[in-house]
Amino acid sequence: MKSHATLICACFALLVAGSATAQEGRAETGTSSVAEIVSVLGIQVPDSALARDAAKTIRDSEGELLFQHSMRLYWWAALAGGRKGMAFDHELLYVAAMFHDYGLTENYGDSHLR
Repeated sequence: MKSHATLICACFALLVAGSATAQEGRAETGTSSVAEIVSVLGIQVPDSALARDAAKTIRDSEGELLFQHSMRLYWWAALAGGRKGMAFDHELLYVAAMFHDYGLTENYGDSHLR
């Protein structure tokens, strides 16, 4: 029960911190205050060229709202996977989370290309 409450508190902290620190036009993989909270929970946002490129692409094409949504998806998935003892590639999970709604962007929303 205690781990369930900790998970709920951690996710709420991520939601609040991510919303409060969102800034337009940032090409980083995550905000510093959110990264600090997440690193305390044992989740690191990947700091690789691929992760930075994915973040920039999503921010440029989807905007800040969907970028923050994708960040929350990454944190939720990493928390859930860690809680279940699953081994996973953080960079692969991060990039997948970034692009999971890419087919809904303006260029592809009504397209047969998605």
